[in-house]
Amino acid sequence: MSYIYIRDNEWYKQHNVYKIGITTSIKDRNSTYITGEIIRGEFIKIYELSDRNEEQLKIIDKLFKKKFLPLNKYHNGGTEFYDRILIDQIEIFLENLKIKYDIIDEKKLKRINKDKNIKDLTYLILKYINLKATPVTLNDYQIDVLNKIDDFYEKNNIGKLLWACGLGKTIMSLFITKHFNFNKILIGVSSCYLQTQFSEEIKKIYNNDCIIYLFDGNIEKINKLFNEKKEKIIFVITTYHSCCLLKSFEFDFKIGDECHHLVGKNEDENKKQFILFHKIKSNKSLFMTATEKIIINENSSSLYSMNNKELFGEIIDEKSFGWAITNKKITDYKTIIIKNNLNEIKNIIENIFTDSSILNPVLFIYVYVTLKSFTINYKDNQPLTHLLLYTNTIEDAKIASNYISFILNKNIIDINKDDIYYKDLHSQNTKDINNEIKIFSNSKYGIITCVQIFGEGINCIKLNGISIACNMFSNIKITQYISRPNRLNPAIKDKIAYYIIPYIDDETNKSLNNIRNIMNQLSLIDGNIEEKITVYNGLKSDKSTKIHDYQVHYISLNENIDELLKIKLYLKHTKDLKSDFTEEENEYNYIKNINKSLEIKSKKEYLEFKDKHQNYIDNPDIYFRNKGVWENWSDYLGYDTSLFIPTKEKWIVFCKEKNINTIEKYNEYSSIYKELPKDPDDFYRDFTNINEELKIKINNKRRF
Repeated sequence: MSYIYIRDNEWYKQHNVYKIGITTSIKDRNSTYITGEIIRGEFIKIYELSDRNEEQLKIIDKLFKKKFLPLNKYHNGGTEFYDRILIDQIEIFLENLKIKYDIIDEKKLKRINKDKNIKDLTYLILKYINLKATPVTLNDYQIDVLNKIDDFYEKNNIGKLLWACGLGKTIMSLFITKHFNFNKILIGVSSCYLQTQFSEEIKKIYNNDCIIYLFDGNIEKINKLFNEKKEKIIFVITTYHSCCLLKSFEFDFKIGDECHHLVGKNEDENKKQFILFHKIKSNKSLFMTATEKIIINENSSSLYSMNNKELFGEIIDEKSFGWAITNKKITDYKTIIIKNNLNEIKNIIENIFTDSSILNPVLFIYVYVTLKSFTINYKDNQPLTHLLLYTNTIEDAKIASNYISFILNKNIIDINKDDIYYKDLHSQNTKDINNEIKIFSNSKYGIITCVQIFGEGINCIKLNGISIACNMFSNIKITQYISRPNRLNPAIKDKIAYYIIPYIDDETNKSLNNIRNIMNQLSLIDGNIEEKITVYNGLKSDKSTKIHDYQVHYISLNENIDELLKIKLYLKHTKDLKSDFTEEENEYNYIKNINKSLEIKSKKEYLEFKDKHQNYIDNPDIYFRNKGVWENWSDYLGYDTSLFIPTKEKWIVFCKEKNINTIEKYNEYSSIYKELPKDPDDFYRDFTNINEELKIKINNKRRF
C-alpha cells in the first residue's frame, strides 16, 4: 500500500507550512514523529493509493516536487515543507494524473495510532529496564590522543582524526567531548542508520546523563532544548542532508563523522547541502575519516578539500590500515579471487538450471560463487560465515537476494537453508535494521546484499567477509567497503577477514579492471597485499546427482596457483601491485606467463599466434634485448628451463654419451630426457644447429 500524507503542528502553523510526504507504512511513519516531535503533531489528511507500488510512488513524488517547487519553502534543505495553500491542489494533481485514491477517515487513523503507540510504549519500557551502562576501555593509542588533546585544542580550533576503520574513532570523539565537558554537541553523519549507531555509542559513555536528539528537521525542538535550563548535556545528531537547517545555531563542539563527504564544490548541487555543515558555528570542531579526500588542480574559490587547514584543521593523529593490521588493532585479511570464463558460466546455468531463465547471468554467477565461498576450506584459517555482498544499485541487491533464495531452494550448496540468514538491506528497506543485524549475527551463516548503507560505520564483529558483485572505481569507496569485516572479535582469536572478488575472464576486461582498481587501492594502504591473494577456479563440476528429475552438478572451488601467478604478474605489469623488479622485467615476466598459458611450443608456433595473443610482440628477442632483459626463446615461451642442461658444452657431452647421431634420434631423446630442450637453438647462446654442434655427418645438403 502507498500513501501521501499531510502533517501539521504548532511550529508548521507559525511558519505557514505543511509537512507533505510519502510512505508505504503509515504506522511506521507515525512512530517516527511520535519520538521526533516535542510539540506533538498529527496527520490531517492521508491519501491511500491502493493500486500503486513503492517504485510508482517514488515517481509520483518526483512529479509532485517538480510541479509544486514554487511552493516548496525549504527545497534546499531536504525537507518537504510546503506553503499551506497547497492543500487545495493535491487532489487536482492526483486526478490530472488519473491516479485513484481514497482518503483515510479520522476514526481509522486513530485506531492505527493507538495500536502503534501501545507497541512502542511496551518496547521502550523493556528497553529501559534492560538498559545497563557498558564499560568502555581505551586502547593505548586512544589514551595517547587524550594525553595531547589539551595542548592541541589550546593551539587549534579545528582538528582531524585520520584512523583506519575499526580503530574506534566514534568512541575517541566522545571521550574528547567528555574530557572538555562540552555541553552542546553537534554530530554530523552520512545516514540515518549512523545516527542510531552513534546514539548507542553515546549511551555507553554517558548512560542517561545526557539528551540525545536525532535531528529530523524539527527546529522548534532544538530551540526548546537550548532554552530550557537543564544541566544535562545535549547531543544533536544530524545527517548531512539536513544539516543546512542548523545554520542559525551555535554549538560548543562539532563532530564531522566520515568527513570525506564534506569535500566538494559549493556549486555542486549534490554536495551543496553537505558542505553547509562547515557553516554551522562551534567553538571547537573535530573531523574524522579513514579516507582523507583531497581535490587537486582546482581553482574554485568555493572548493572544500581536506588539505584546507582553515576548514578541516591540522591532523591530531593518523593511523593507517596497514598500521592497524600490523599492531593487531584490526584483523588481517585474505583476498579470494574466484575466476570463471563465459563458457563455464553458460554451461553451469544450462546444466543446473534448465527449468529457469536467468536474466542477469553475471550477477547470478557472482552470487553463486559467493555462496560457494562459505564452503571453501581455508586451511589454517577460520571459515567464512557472515558476509556483505555489495552491488551498485538497489535493484541488483534485490535481484541478488532472489538468486540466493533460488540457489538455496535447489539444495545444491552444502549449506542447510535453515542455517543461513539472507536479506537485501538498503535505503528502501531499513525499518528495523538493528534487529536485522542481530538476527544476521546470531545465524550460523549470514549474507546481506546491500548498496551503500553498510559501506560506512557498521560495527558488527561477527562479520568476517565481503563480496564485490559490482565494479568499484572510487578509492574511498573501496577502502571503506572492504574494511567492514576487519573488526576484532574477542571470541575468535586471530580472526581473518575475507575479501571475495568474483572474476569473469572475457574480452571486455571489465572484471579484470575491477581487480586492478581494488588491488591498486589495497597496495596503497597495505604494503603486504601480494602475499594475501589466492585465486580459485570457479565453477568446476566434480559430481552430479538427480534432484526433482533433473541432473544437478555439484561444484567445487579449486585453488589455482598458475592463475594466481598470472594475475600477480599482470598487476605488477600494470603497476597496481608493488614489485621488486624493474618495469622492463615486469613486462617480460607478464608476456612470458601469457605464452606459457597459451602452451606455445616453439618459436615458429609463437609467430602463428599473432592474432590470438592479446599482447603479441614482433621480434621479442630484439625488443627485450634492447631493454636488457632478454634471456632466450625457451625462457620467453615459458618453459621450465631449470631442468635443461645449463651450457652448450655440457649439452654436447650429454648427447655424445647417449650416442645421439641424427636429428631424428635427438627429437626422440628430447621427449624422453627433460634435460634436453626440444629446440636447443632457442635456449643456448651462439648455437648454430644440431648437426654442426654434434658434428653429425649428413649425406645431403639439407641442414637443420
